[in-house]
Amino acid sequence: MRLWLGAELRRRWRLHVALALLIGVIGGVILTVGAGARTTASAYDRFIQRQAIPTVEMDSVPEDARGPIAALPGAKGASTYSVAFAAPAREGVVPGQDMVAFAGFDGAYGHTVDRPIVVSGRLPRVGAADEVVVNESAAAAYKLRAASQTTLRSVAAGTEADDVLAGHFDKVTFHGPSPTVRVVGVVRTRLDLGHVSYAKNYFFTTPAFYKAYADKMFFYQPQFDVRLDKHASAARFLAAAHAKVAAVHPDAADNFDGREVAAGLTSTRDSSHVQALALGLVALGAALAGMLGLAQMITRSVGAMGADFGQGWYFGRPRELHDLGQLIATS
Repeated sequence: MRLWLGAELRRRWRLHVALALLIGVIGGVILTVGAGARTTASAYDRFIQRQAIPTVEMDSVPEDARGPIAALPGAKGASTYSVAFAAPAREGVVPGQDMVAFAGFDGAYGHTVDRPIVVSGRLPRVGAADEVVVNESAAAAYKLRAASQTTLRSVAAGTEADDVLAGHFDKVTFHGPSPTVRVVGVVRTRLDLGHVSYAKNYFFTTPAFYKAYADKMFFYQPQFDVRLDKHASAARFLAAAHAKVAAVHPDAADNFDGREVAAGLTSTRDSSHVQALALGLVALGAALAGMLGLAQMITRSVGAMGADFGQGWYFGRPRELHDLGQLIATS
């Protein structure tokens, strides 16, 4: 038997090598696609965690109410930011329309909350008023890269800001501050997602920038972001936050507006789940097809070996010996 198996392997080695390669290829495809499905299924959660995306966002929150809200149960990070109507001082580029500048009020913004993904360069230093980063769209549109400089044009605070809010754009002359800033990096944030973005192109600045120009440049009303624990209820937290605002400033409570940030990211979550499901189905299909192909090859291989086996062997003995035994038994 051992000699026969050795001869069979030498005679059909190509078939056995092909079978081994097919098993390896099919197994590799199944494992790769399965791993891709698993990774895609967790992509949304990793996206939220990596960028420290806030759970809820609120406006019309007075400054002395932000601390009590940040101390509510379930909160694990909070920050305030605002949006300046500023853009590169270039022909045809309109501040507030073609580009804006995001500025945190504290060091948590951009680090503990709403952390950008750095594509190139680095994030601006918290205490540097002249350092900014830009998103990829702005970098491509205005040829802004790490180490480049640009002068800004902005909407002035006061009367000009009132004209913007009132829709009197013919009166706007953009006579706000015109600082020269240095681009230190290119980033991506959740604002680059088209379905949640109100600014296709933007600067990402620092608390020092806000402090330097808050009373001279038009900044939109502050937005207060809070990250919650995984098991905290956003709806209950917003209700508690509204109560805190009402306790501090009853008049401000009427204008309080709180919303779940994730509500603007549902399409991202759903699309990742659909892709994960599709990859899982591909893996299942590959497994079934592979099993069928392997079964056919193994069946043919065993059939061919069995045919040869039956011609010369019987229960592990040569047919001649078997015939001799039968002759002796009947004589």
